[in-house]
Amino acid sequence: MGIVKIQSAGVLVFRRNKGRIEYLLLKHSTKGRHWGPPKGRLGPEEKQLDGALREVKEEAGLKLTKRFDFKHIDKYKFMKDGENYDKKVFYFLGEVKDQTVTLSPEHLDYSWSPIEETIEKLKGQSLIKRYNEAHRFLSKKDKTKKKRLVFASYPKCGRTWVTMILGRIIQTMYGFGESDILSLEKMSSEIRELPEIRVVHEDNPHLKDNKKLSRDKIKYSKDSVIFLVRDPRDVIVSFYFHEHNRKKRYPGTISDFLFRKKGGFDSMIDYFNIWIKNKEVVSSFLLVKYEDVMKDTFQEVKKILKFIGLSGASSSEIEDAINFSSFSNMQRMEKEDRFGLNRLSPGDVKDLDTYKTRRGIIGGYKDYLAKKEISILNEKMKKLSPYFGYS
Repeated sequence: MGIVKIQSAGVLVFRRNKGRIEYLLLKHSTKGRHWGPPKGRLGPEEKQLDGALREVKEEAGLKLTKRFDFKHIDKYKFMKDGENYDKKVFYFLGEVKDQTVTLSPEHLDYSWSPIEETIEKLKGQSLIKRYNEAHRFLSKKDKTKKKRLVFASYPKCGRTWVTMILGRIIQTMYGFGESDILSLEKMSSEIRELPEIRVVHEDNPHLKDNKKLSRDKIKYSKDSVIFLVRDPRDVIVSFYFHEHNRKKRYPGTISDFLFRKKGGFDSMIDYFNIWIKNKEVVSSFLLVKYEDVMKDTFQEVKKILKFIGLSGASSSEIEDAINFSSFSNMQRMEKEDRFGLNRLSPGDVKDLDTYKTRRGIIGGYKDYLAKKEISILNEKMKKLSPYFGYS
């Protein structure tokens, strides 16, 4: 018994929609009505790439504007109607600018979808593997061209709040799922015109003696940096409640917490000053003050968006993000465990002092500290650079 040899070829076709990669899938009209890329059998003397491009034209009415150095082969052996088959399928990768799809009679529908939705539509594991490989290939190519933006702060300076505002805007503009809102790294990595946004507790100053803080930020010399700060007196009190009530990692008193060696008030003051001394070292630097964001959220968010390179956000998208990230809504979402994240869930649902989103009040430290403690902190504040504008 002989072996019937079959060769097919297709293209994993993608477009960029607002900078985000979306893949074309066609829904077959045959039994099963499965989704797949433009693909078909090669003619007797037809070359693999020629056949793949022909299938794109015949099945979707499209012509590639760019082809990539990406080629993968799937091999199958099977028996059908008493015959042994040896099948090879060649996959290429291509981009289109003209996205007007004209379906062939063999297909019922088409979709342009980001990688997650594309994978959900596919059934064959080998095809899922090819799309994942293609997406990694494109992401790697994009990443080599991307600049990096580092979003740094000391803990409890309002970074989750600002991150949620920015994340909501990106999610709305580019069609990500709500679960991605706090993942600026993930979303920005998929949008070519945005920098790679890294949200970090850089140098972990809250865990260090101030003498062990990194004094040199040369490793960020090629990066843009957003440095978010807040009145250190409010920060230290908020951080105490985070460690004592929410995480239950610090059993001591608030007075002891203020002046501890590792992550105490002195470490924070030094950390703030170190960054101001290094602001000329990095590619570009933007100081954002929590108090300014509280007073005029809209204008401060616009300033941040411009720095990021996302000035195309509409006023309605910004307002929506501000409302979505309001203090009351963030507390409600935290109570409901809306995102299923430990970093945004209360220690005790019934105790507001265990919430990630606790109070957020400017000058709230005065409600918790004794006059003597405030006096000592005020004296230490004199060491803080006047660049910040805190007294």
